[in-house]
Amino acid sequence: MTKIESKEGILERRKKIEQKLQDQLKAMGKDESVWQEIRDAIYRENRSTPLVLIPMFGECRNASQLSAVLALVTEAWNYFPHEGLGGLSPAEKMLEYQNKDKPKQADVVPIGRAKKKTA
Repeated sequence: MTKIESKEGILERRKKIEQKLQDQLKAMGKDESVWQEIRDAIYRENRSTPLVLIPMFGECRNASQLSAVLALVTEAWNYFPHEGLGGLSPAEKMLEYQNKDKPKQADVVPIGRAKKKTA
């Protein structure tokens, strides 16, 4: 499992994925409206959404093109917001989970300086 480092990292990754998706759609002869449909489908996801996304790219001519589309759909799914996650992406939810158990700065005690117990 990949460790999600920061909210800023997630947003930067989202921008890169968005650009890759737009480039792939353009290469496959699709216009900007398809990009919006993909974002909307991910946001309003349901059980069949992943299967609906792939045909939006049009006909894949070979296995490598299909593989590229599947990789992009997977990245978009993980880094774009979902309504069912309160407008967060799965990556953002993972970051929340990772940070849940991190001690707060006030709870961190430098080694060798243990808190004194009060009687």
